[in-house]
Amino acid sequence: MKQLIAVLTLTTSLIASANSVPQDFLCYSANPSEQIEVRYERGELTYSTGREVEVRIGQKSDTGRTLTLSGVATNLVFAGGGTQTVKVVVNRITETGAITIHTKTFYQEREMTLRLACSI
Repeated sequence: MKQLIAVLTLTTSLIASANSVPQDFLCYSANPSEQIEVRYERGELTYSTGREVEVRIGQKSDTGRTLTLSGVATNLVFAGGGTQTVKVVVNRITETGAITIHTKTFYQEREMTLRLACSI
């Protein structure tokens, strides 16, 4: 019985430590007509639709199964001013996810969500 408890404790601690640091991933649009690449490497999040956009991560949530990252695009400039917020959700089990990009400028506000296929 003590051996079983020790194995369960070790297994639980290994899973917790493995999930405490988000894994790197690379995702592409699940729809071939939409061109996007989302990359998370060494703690940095970027996405590209022809031009690479860096995202300063403000919030991370990691449940072990699902990783959620959200933040603000840092290398974009909008005429008249504006901001872009980005939220990426990746499911490690199914290797799928979504990116939601919310753009707010002086002229307009819009949001788009794209489904992703990922390699984790």
